[in-house]
Amino acid sequence: MAKILHMADVHLGAPFATLGDTKKAAMMRQSVMDTFHRAMVYGAENGADLIIIAGDLFDNGFVGNKILREAEKAFEAAGNVPIVITPGNHDCMSGGLYDAANFPKNVFVFRSEEQRIKIDALKMCIYGSAYVAESKRERALEENITMRFAATDDGDISDYLHIAIVHGDVTESDSPYNPVSVRDIRDCGADYVALGHIHKPSGVLKAGKVPYAYSGCLCGHGFDETDERGFMFGEITKDKCAMEFIPFTERQYKIAEVDITSAQSMDDVYSAVDKAVADIADNSLVRVVLTGSVEPTLRIIDELVLERLGRFIHAELVEETKPVKNIDDYKKQKNLTGIFTRGILEKAEQADEADRKIYEDALRYGLAALSGERVVFDED
Repeated sequence: MAKILHMADVHLGAPFATLGDTKKAAMMRQSVMDTFHRAMVYGAENGADLIIIAGDLFDNGFVGNKILREAEKAFEAAGNVPIVITPGNHDCMSGGLYDAANFPKNVFVFRSEEQRIKIDALKMCIYGSAYVAESKRERALEENITMRFAATDDGDISDYLHIAIVHGDVTESDSPYNPVSVRDIRDCGADYVALGHIHKPSGVLKAGKVPYAYSGCLCGHGFDETDERGFMFGEITKDKCAMEFIPFTERQYKIAEVDITSAQSMDDVYSAVDKAVADIADNSLVRVVLTGSVEPTLRIIDELVLERLGRFIHAELVEETKPVKNIDDYKKQKNLTGIFTRGILEKAEQADEADRKIYEDALRYGLAALSGERVVFDED
């Protein structure tokens, strides 16, 4: 039996450029590093026999000495727990990053496309396949890895645990990212296959008798990664895999869709937005998406809505509303309002999707102005 912590896709040094703010980006990079450090402590304090990092520990091969030194300190926090790393497509061996590292003695890095390490104290064999370059099309588990390595002259390992580490795509088709089929996993003979590359955690799956899992990324890196993030942790024996997903990220990306169809004023919009984000933690990164059909005279001013979201470390607003269907009432008017409405709608029908949004905004602002309201334009 062995207790294993399996993580992947930490992406230390990621730029977080989509935040559009250098201070926020630096804060998020440090948050990822802090979470990684805490994960190492978690492994040590919870009796992990082995820590696996299944690729893309670093976001690229040029993260710099500061991040390397901080990663080394994080590894030290794991004490004497063995740590095994397979470089992925982001931090492949050709980048030279791992050659420049000075990791503690308990850290082992797979440096070629096919390696095995044997830990007699744990009665465990660990098989890895590093990315030598950014692309790797060879199928990682095409042969039965346990049988291939079992015929060695270093003793009987039939009762050892066999753990395979693969950074790649589980797919039946071709992929530039180390393709692995379910059949490959089924036939590989491992007691657990620790996967990386896909950022969404899978939970433990089975291919025949072989358990496998994507741990997902340790922390979310954008609004396409809004679910819980963390790592896999648990016990593995020759007969049983009791690995579980452990949510662990410090700051989460959250998307709140807010239907403002019934809104008649900005106060109604504020109320709907406040209700939608009420249960979201202050240390979150939040995107509010306004949806629904609204009166053309209702003007959504982004800055005023974003002020309501100031408690979050990052907030952004996306407006996907549409004018209410009774726009025909404006079209039929035999006055300046009708002429304006018909002209804008005609242009909107001929426009592509991006320009159509501009015409919809123009219609909303124009009708508001024609109805005598004071119009305040967003700065952008």
